[in-house]
Formats: sequence, structure tokens, C-alpha cells
Amino acid sequence: MQQGDILAGRYRLIARLGEGGMGEVWRAEQVALGREVAVKLVRGELNEPHARERFRREAELAAKVQHRNVVDILDFGTVEAGDTDDSERGEDTQYLVMPLLEGETLHARLHRTRPALRDLLVWMRGLLSGLAAIHDRGIVHRDL
Repeated sequence: MQQGDILAGRYRLIARLGEGGMGEVWRAEQVALGREVAVKLVRGELNEPHARERFRREAELAAKVQHRNVVDILDFGTVEAGDTDDSERGEDTQYLVMPLLEGETLHARLHRTRPALRDLLVWMRGLLSGLAAIHDRGIVHRDL
């Protein structure tokens, strides 16, 4: 996928924000509503039939998690190969749509100044609380 592509007829990719173990994250525009969202495109090797079903199941479970330290899932789906402008991809693309969260990354914050122990403990408590909420729904986070 590349800048300007429209995913599933609904999300225009604006800029690639980063890459993780599962795929790429893009700033995108939800075309119908004119709002910016984050779209995570899942790597092709995860598109085997059992992985696709697991992705669907986990997206549905994750969408039910309501916790201040867990990002909401707004939408998810699969775009079949050949249904996008990206002719080089040649494989199905699974995606998650989430609110676009602005701000500094944890990596940048840790390198800007050394945080106080109290701040680190607050951050870790929030992280662990969010992980507990998703684990309560039977989800294992594979991309920390």
C-alpha cells in the first residue's frame, strides 16, 4: 500500500506512521466522515486461513474491551488481492482501524529526559492494567 491508496473504499492512506511486528500503521482519512484515524495493515504472512480467522476473532473481542489504557477498535476487515490500487501486493490485506492518537511516543519520551521513578511506576501500572483488561477477554497481545 502507498500514500493516496483508498483501503476498502473507505480509508485514504495519508502517511505511514510506523512499522511493528505485525505490520504497518498509517495515518488515514475516513473518507465518509472526513476524520483522521489510524489504520494498521497486517503483514501478508499472517493471511493464512487459520491466521485470518484468528485475526477476525481477536478484532471482535478487542472491540468489546472498554478500558482507558486500551485503544478502541473502530473497524476491521480484509481487502481481497486485486481490490486496491496496489498491484504489487498480490495478497489479501487485513486491517484494523483505531482512533488516531497524537503525541510523543514512549521511545521519544524516554530519550528526551530521564523520567522519574514515580512516572515510570504510573506508566507501568497503566500498561499492566490495560493488559489485564485484554487478557480478561481472552486476548494475548503479540506485539509489545
